[in-house]
Amino acid sequence: MANSWALLWEVRDEGPLGIRLLMVGDDAIPALRPLLADERESMRYLGSEEATVGNELHYRIKDYAAS
Repeated sequence: MANSWALLWEVRDEGPLGIRLLMVGDDAIPALRPLLADERESMRYLGSEEATVGNELHYRIKDYAAS
């Protein structure tokens, strides 16, 4: 589920997986490059407000990689 990544516009909260990725730093760049071209829709959100908003935005894999 996408909840671990948080909602992409929430600059104040990268989510637990985003924080982990930031800790890896520049070493993560080679792994992210091919994901920038991935048009597939990402995972879905669970819950109430987060799921309603997040799922309506139809985030793609490349949106998370760019974020």
